[in-house]
Amino acid sequence: MSNVPKPNPNRNYPYLSIEKVSLNEYIRSMKQYGHTEFLDYDKIAEPERKTKYSAGYDFVTPITISLRPNEKIVVPLGYKVKCEATGIYFALFLRSSIASNYGIMMMNNVGIIDADYYNNPSNEGHMFAPLVNLSSEKVIIPKGTRICQGIFHNYFITDNDNGGSTIRTGGMGSTGKWYRNI
Repeated sequence: MSNVPKPNPNRNYPYLSIEKVSLNEYIRSMKQYGHTEFLDYDKIAEPERKTKYSAGYDFVTPITISLRPNEKIVVPLGYKVKCEATGIYFALFLRSSIASNYGIMMMNNVGIIDADYYNNPSNEGHMFAPLVNLSSEKVIIPKGTRICQGIFHNYFITDNDNGGSTIRTGGMGSTGKWYRNI
């Protein structure tokens, strides 16, 4: 079974959704990245746009983020995105208030979540925020703080694109190398 979502033939627009990962995946990821205290699965706020014209869906941190200067951390967000359309991806950005108020940034600047990342066998498509503290002071951001925002985007391919022939079988960084020694 492929993890690429199948389009609904009765729909003339793309199906886009933000869904929770399973409880097992949520706990597995928390343990994998060394987090022992985190929000209960049922208490993770559903990502939402805060105003009528907001482009981004806000995601909260399910852990208290505590970072010394130059320290790095990976924050599992508890959610995945489903996109039943060719030419659309989901981009995850750090909220500007987090960057300006705390001096941290996402290590990859923008997380690109491809359609075939959804339900991959490695981590169900679980999204993560890899953060680094660029300030000269210790940073503490409480659980439940809105830290990231995600936006669906269109993309195009070149006329001579080979289309790619592989199927994603892994999670974050599976199509290349991922910096794991956080």
